[in-house]
Amino acid sequence: MIASTIAKRYARALLLVARDSQQVDLYGNQLKAFAELGETSPIFLAVLSDNHRDADIRKKLIGTFSAKLDLNKDVTQFLKLLVNKGRMSLLPIVSLEYQKMADAQMNRVPMTVVSAGPLADAVYNDLMADFGKKTGKTMLLQKVVDEQVLGGVRVHVGDTVYDYTVKNQLDRLSEKMMG
Repeated sequence: MIASTIAKRYARALLLVARDSQQVDLYGNQLKAFAELGETSPIFLAVLSDNHRDADIRKKLIGTFSAKLDLNKDVTQFLKLLVNKGRMSLLPIVSLEYQKMADAQMNRVPMTVVSAGPLADAVYNDLMADFGKKTGKTMLLQKVVDEQVLGGVRVHVGDTVYDYTVKNQLDRLSEKMMG
């Protein structure tokens, strides 16, 4: 809980800088790329997070990888700030919080479409357009195939679930017949 609160503060600070530079998505993508580097190589993140190691060496390591990833100077400085403050271990959480805040600021919401099999792109586009009109937000689509879905789709928009599956319709019909 405390880590999440601290991560939100750092994410908010970077978001303010990104917004002033009008580069919210760029900063988010670069932060995510660096965080994913830490996820694919846990040793890398562990070395950067080890507060017993010399901070200057860790910041040089960040500079080297920032150059290879072609990171913006503000993002690089932010990563070095995390080292200075002993908060580099929070990088994955900071990256997630940044993305949530950026999506909220840009009026975007995650939308997960669960179906028995892959759907045609036109169906996904129609769903995104319909729910975009309904919510007044831009949908960020995630496709999920669930073989337990007999037919139809289940759509998750933020915290709300719209269940258009055959199973749900049969359950509702059964309730009406029994009640």
